[in-house]
Amino acid sequence: MPLHQLVNKVMIGLLPLAISHKSFVINDVNPDVNVLADENMLAFVLGAMLNQTISATENECIRVEASSERCAIYISVKTISQFLYSNSESGLKEMELAAAKIGAHVTILPSQCGMVVTCNFKDALKAA
Repeated sequence: MPLHQLVNKVMIGLLPLAISHKSFVINDVNPDVNVLADENMLAFVLGAMLNQTISATENECIRVEASSERCAIYISVKTISQFLYSNSESGLKEMELAAAKIGAHVTILPSQCGMVVTCNFKDALKAA
């Protein structure tokens, strides 16, 4: 399944949460990109990334993007505002463990424009 379609499926499941936080999610993932990873685990990681971001923000435009560099793909969830992830309440550890099971690593960093949650996969890029 193309990554764009998987992001859409995850977004639909999180729509009630986004509405309750007066936020919306934009899927900016190129429809031609696939990630060679277990689809259910990837959906869990994407869902956790989005869930944490939506839950920690209000009135936010959240953007999901994917970029590739050589043999790696980077999936990013970006916001305009900065926020804090809570390690104990957020399930961050579970998200990191699930990402590791599919050969990915999750990074959460503040940026000049807000917050960026990135999941990178090495040797997992496949064009549709």
